[in-house]
Amino acid sequence: MGRRGWLPVWPLVLLGLNSALLLAMSGSADYEARKWILGLVANVIGLSVTLWAAFQRGVPARQRRPWKFFAAYWMLLLASATFMMAAFRDPAHQDMTMMIPGAMLWVAAGIPTLLALLSFPVRRMSGSERIRFGLDMATVCGGGFIPLWFLVLAPVVGSDWDTRHAFTIAQPIEHLLLIFVASAVLLRAGITSVRHPLAIILSGQAVIAVGVVWVAYLMVQGGTMPGVPLDLVLQGGTYLLVLGMAVQVRNAGRTDAETVAGPNTRRPALVPYVALGLGYSCLVAAAFGREAGLWAGMIGGALVMTGAVAARQIFALRENHHFVVRDALTGLASRIFLHDMLHRAVERTKRTSRPTAVLLIDLNGFKPINDKYGHAAGDELLTAFGARLGSCVSTGDTVGRLGGDEFAVVLPDVTDAMSALRVADTIIATCVEPFTVADHEVLVGASIGVSINGDGEPLTGHELLRRADVAMYRAKQHSAGNAYLYDLSMDIDPDSVPEPTPMPGLSTDELAELDRLRSRIADLERKGLSAAGAMTESVSR
Repeated sequence: MGRRGWLPVWPLVLLGLNSALLLAMSGSADYEARKWILGLVANVIGLSVTLWAAFQRGVPARQRRPWKFFAAYWMLLLASATFMMAAFRDPAHQDMTMMIPGAMLWVAAGIPTLLALLSFPVRRMSGSERIRFGLDMATVCGGGFIPLWFLVLAPVVGSDWDTRHAFTIAQPIEHLLLIFVASAVLLRAGITSVRHPLAIILSGQAVIAVGVVWVAYLMVQGGTMPGVPLDLVLQGGTYLLVLGMAVQVRNAGRTDAETVAGPNTRRPALVPYVALGLGYSCLVAAAFGREAGLWAGMIGGALVMTGAVAARQIFALRENHHFVVRDALTGLASRIFLHDMLHRAVERTKRTSRPTAVLLIDLNGFKPINDKYGHAAGDELLTAFGARLGSCVSTGDTVGRLGGDEFAVVLPDVTDAMSALRVADTIIATCVEPFTVADHEVLVGASIGVSINGDGEPLTGHELLRRADVAMYRAKQHSAGNAYLYDLSMDIDPDSVPEPTPMPGLSTDELAELDRLRSRIADLERKGLSAAGAMTESVSR
């Protein structure tokens, strides 16, 4: 995947150090005050990273806006930790005049977090997508509400209400809302580069929510705070948030796939199913000790039915995803997925200055074979050619079928045009061997157009494809089995037929042999002969 795909390690290292310090301080008289010092350090680190993401140059203002709100979130947490540290300065006496403002600031930090999540750009959705999205969000909300009700709200509703209860339930409800909004934004994220940070931030919010609900539950039940285990959970969630900010700093400046058009080519989201499992786990917990036989049967049956429905939906979503990103006949990338990968490759070129090349391939002699042996044989030939095409490229390259007998290859991060031409040469060479279709051996050639966005040209994926198409048309004009590299003269003088682009990496003898094979393929195509017919004709001569 490359270095750019790695997670920043340092927030995880800091989390490990923080956890070790918490464990080392366990049992000390001034543990509470010292743990807030560690919280203060974590908030300073989070604020620093977030400010870096919010004011990095070259990033559009729209993408920086959420991180400015997150900076306000860290500032409020920093102020809260300062008050709490002062409140526990004397282990024998907790200063409530400091503790109450600290707790209020901690709750208030949810407001800029909410504003930050709502500031992320989201993609437009079709009517059916909006319905699915609404159902997913209802599942997330219901799945989150069940444990909140089970652990916190139900005991409060069943008791005498006072001001303490209001503060107890405010934090869990706030974090449930944040998780709901974060899930919604993640499912609709319109910029690829913020999806990973959002997913990590959602995980961090979920971990913090576990700690908050744990605190609220113990307060409602009148239990004793567990100390280090609870603090490890809360600090773990905090450093996950820091990790999300660090990933955003790494991704800053990326503009690939800013607006996701058409069907989403990513795998289906599993967030609603996680929420479903969370809700049912609470139902199972509620069943213990309460007419176990009756509850176990009812909830067991509900679990089996819901699990089967959820599994069927996941399978259907994955199957639909496969249909979107894969060509039904050849199994190669579909037109939609190919365009998506080309767009990403072009945007990566803007960041890395490493060129992206496009090969557009048209089969020569396909129509006579399709007409002579039937459409089933034609489909068999396309599938076989697609398999050979896939063997000619490297991992990370994208091979797709645009339709009919037209294929395309996206080569990200190529060294230069000669590297792309070597791939084209390999593809042409594979056509020398006959294909077996409908119990007949047949030969087809490949005309290939090559385009590349080197030399700092700010080309779009659409323009790269257009240029490759122009070059491919020139290759077909000249003769079968040629590859042409696009140059501007092809648009300036559309009637000219230049010499084919020389193939790199071949000796003089190999070039002569390749020319002989190309001429032979062209001759076969003009006569509409199969490989077996060609051999018979050669013997008779």
